[in-house]
Order: sequence, then C-alpha cells, then structure tokens
Amino acid sequence: MIRKSILALLICASACADSDVIAITDVTVVDVALGETEAGQTVLVSGRRILEVGPSGVVDVPRGARRVEGSGRFLIPGLWDMHVHTSSDEISRQTILPLFIANGVTGVRIMAADCFEEEPPGCREEGFPEALPTIFTVREWQKEVAEGRQVGPRMFAGSYYMNSPSPDEPSTPYYPRTEEHGRAHARLLYGRGVDFAKIYSGLSREAFFGFADEASSLGLRFEGHTPFSVWPSEVSDAGQRSIEHLGFGNVEMECSTDAERLRHRLVEEFDTPTPELLPILLEQVATYHPMKCRELAELFVQNGTWVTPTFMVARLPRELGQGWRSEPYARFLHSAERALWESREPLYDQDLGTAEERADHSRWTRELTRWMHEAGVRVLAGSDAGEVGVYWGIGLHQELALMVSAGLTEADVLRAATLSAAEFMGAADTLGSIEPGKSADLVLLDGDPLENIRNTQRIAAVLAQGRLFDEDQLEAVLVGAQPGER
Repeated sequence: MIRKSILALLICASACADSDVIAITDVTVVDVALGETEAGQTVLVSGRRILEVGPSGVVDVPRGARRVEGSGRFLIPGLWDMHVHTSSDEISRQTILPLFIANGVTGVRIMAADCFEEEPPGCREEGFPEALPTIFTVREWQKEVAEGRQVGPRMFAGSYYMNSPSPDEPSTPYYPRTEEHGRAHARLLYGRGVDFAKIYSGLSREAFFGFADEASSLGLRFEGHTPFSVWPSEVSDAGQRSIEHLGFGNVEMECSTDAERLRHRLVEEFDTPTPELLPILLEQVATYHPMKCRELAELFVQNGTWVTPTFMVARLPRELGQGWRSEPYARFLHSAERALWESREPLYDQDLGTAEERADHSRWTRELTRWMHEAGVRVLAGSDAGEVGVYWGIGLHQELALMVSAGLTEADVLRAATLSAAEFMGAADTLGSIEPGKSADLVLLDGDPLENIRNTQRIAAVLAQGRLFDEDQLEAVLVGAQPGER
C-alpha cells in the first residue's frame, strides 16, 4: 500500500488549509491490482483528488477535515459499467445518471450517445416518443456533473449504432453499406467528437473495412459488436478495441467447425423482417472446436482485443426471479421506457428465444468467457443497462455476481469493473485504484467484496469526483430519481 509521498505534501500545502479535506479513517483499503486488502488505513481526499493513503497512526488528519468512519468497512475504487444506454435528456438527468451514483457506479461507457440531428430515425427509437441525446447533450451532462450541478458519473461516450441500411434502402454516410460511405462515416464521427464509434451487427463487410481503415488513420477508436459479415479475428486485426455481448453470433462463430455455412445463414437471417437467430446460435455451440477457439484467444491477446460478456441480457430462467416488472427497481422506470421495454421484449424472444429456449447457449457463453479469461483475454464488466430488464446502477452489481458464477474470482471481477476499465480507456494514471494523486472516485462498503462480490451492493458512502454522498444523501438521490419525484 502506498504511504505518504512528496506529491501528497505538495498538494496539502495548497489545499489542506482550506478545510476541504475528507478523511476516511481506520478503513480497510482494497488493492484491486493485487486482489488484497490492508486494514487500519486512513485515506485523505482534497478536492477531486486522493491526497494521502497510509496507516491511521501515521497519517495526519488536518484540523477541520470532515471525518468518515471507516472502521469495519472496505474502500474500493469507483465502479465502472462499461456497457450502458441512456435515454432522453429529461429521463437521463432525473433518473438514469443519479441511479449510477446511488449504486456506486462513478463511471460509465455509453454505447449509443450520439443520434444524428440530420437523420430523424436516428434520434428516435420505434415505440419511444422522446428524442435521444446527441454527443453535444452528453457533453453538457459531463460539464454539469463536473461542476456539481448534476448528480451523475463520468462518461465515456460513443456514437450511435453504426449499422448498414436494409437491403431496399440506399447507402449513405449516416448508414453506410459501401466502403466509400464507411470512410465518410468515420470522418463524420471524428468531426462530431465522439470518444469512440459503436460498431453494430448489421454493418456490411465493405463498410466495416472502409470505416476501420479511415478511423485508424484519424485516431478514432471503435468498439462494439462483431458485424455478422466479418470474422472476429478480422475485427481484431482491424483494430477494434472491444467485442460486446460475447457469444451472440460473434466469437463462438469462429470457434465452430461449420463456421462458413453458419455465418452465411446468420447474415441472411438477420436481413429478414422477422429474424430467428437462436437455431443458428445453438448450432454454433454444438459444432464448437477447442483448437479454433484457442487460436482466436491467442490473437485477441496479441492484438489487445477486450471482451464485454454482458451476462445480464442472457440470464438463465432461475436468475430472472419474477421478471423485471416485479423487481423493486421498477419504480425507477419512466412510462416511456416501460412502453419501450414492453414493445421490445417479444421481439427479443422472437429473435433470440426465451430465457428457457436459449439456456444452453447462455451457459455456453459463460463457459466461453471463463475460458477466454483463463487464456489471457482481457475482460470488462458491462451490464447493458437500459436494455429490457436491466436497470441502471444495480444492473452492474448483478452483472458482477453473474461473472463470478461463470468462474471468475471476486478479485478478477472487481478488477474488471475498476482498474481494467481505466486501463482500457487509457486512464489508469488517474482512475481505477486508490493511490495519492488519483481521482477521488471511491465507494465505501459494509462488507469485503473479495470474500463475496455481492458486498459491492452494501454501500455506506460514495465519492464521485471528490463529491461525498453519505447514506442519507444516497437515499435522497434514490428518492429524487423516481419519475415524478423531485
């Protein structure tokens, strides 16, 4: 554990006199890099940064500092949900952004953060009456969060879904099918200033490779699905940083001994008005070959390709409880979001089967994730919050529990939601661990998450960019996040 440093002394010289220091005393600090704990520590926070970490008998708490009792508690870095969706400006501000903080999620990667004003279909989803945010709206959220005028997490914001149009519609720079328009799309997103491009399943092969080449030359990151028309190995070689939803027609496809035929079927089926993908996915599982998967894992490790399993969207029947309508978190569901979930649910069941029908595939996805992790492939924690049945904030904690059930250790999973997220974003120098000089994004827990990952839900306090939310304030945030409540 890191002791007092010259950096801490320099910071304190200018900050401590202002009595803005928060002291978390006699706490057990969780080292997510090593998967270890160190008890009896005091952590000083000044402004937005961690000032000092060290033994409680050694660290000097400045006079006038606000003390937070840490005895019997555990301190972890702020959690990151690396696959989320927001909603309209109003719903996101009132409900979604505060829910993340109330659940200790101090950072999120938004996977569809920029609808196009010029293309109305991109700004509205079927069955959802309100406009979705542009990247410029998200930048306003970020500014207000940083200034303390909006309760919310840090945000790593991606483009809207990068997809090709249906076969009877023309290719455009907004929805590209050709290589030329794929390149134009890269320039468009780069100009809008998104943090990364979100690749989607229906993107054509020509558009993907045109986009990937242009994006790489511009320095624009791209992450997301593996298009059905492209092999995961090709996506990795092209520079895609992450593959989302491990298992849904992507990685297990290339592990199949009948991969070419099944991929052709998948591309054809996806373009039909009412696609039924589950039979193809089950065939992929039945024709799995371990050597092919091993070669793919080695390529991912070599290229630095990460995976985000998103188990929450493929829960087993016994994990669904009474369904999302009966969960206590349903009180946070705005009427427009509820209507959207109601309309989407039967379509998902048609495309991918019910939870019972896809159970074998869901189990296989977990086995594949565990095996990829053991082979050295880097794993991120993402819940797909905002999709049917996955609530914002609490969804990440549920995802972490499913990752442990898949065979990863508590330490592996906690690291995936903290330090690994920071490393993936190139921000490990400021985020992801509890060290002097790093950002003060912290979660105080009433139980050890390395013993039981469900202890991440036992939140006593949250610091988000140095802003402290104690238990009473967190409860107030939850009350205010309910639709109609202020």
